[in-house]
Amino acid sequence: MTRVLALFAALAVFATIVGCSQPPVQVGPDASGSTVTLRPGQGLTVELESNASTGFRWAFTTEPDAGVLTLAGNDYQAPSSGMVGAPGKEAWRFTAVKAGTTSLTLVYARPWESVMPEKTFTLTVEVK
Repeated sequence: MTRVLALFAALAVFATIVGCSQPPVQVGPDASGSTVTLRPGQGLTVELESNASTGFRWAFTTEPDAGVLTLAGNDYQAPSSGMVGAPGKEAWRFTAVKAGTTSLTLVYARPWESVMPEKTFTLTVEVK
């Protein structure tokens, strides 16, 4: 009987832990200028349209505080149409580390040009 109770207690703890995990948050260009709230361990994906064939690329001008939000990866997804010159998507995956507030800023520009960027994306992230 004691083993059965211990098993049920362990299953209840496991179900509580699994049930508390938060799904990752995904944001796009419409989220620029806004604030996103995450829990420690929760993921965040920022997905923005990008067209590598034009020489434009997204680059950080303000990186997030790594003590609050760490960069887990970055990748480019080519356009599904296969048409030359069609835009794809660039995505950055982050993981919330601990409570705090940080921000990130990305600019869309040609790295060799010294003109104003074509686009700017900013996001404030609160981890609670």
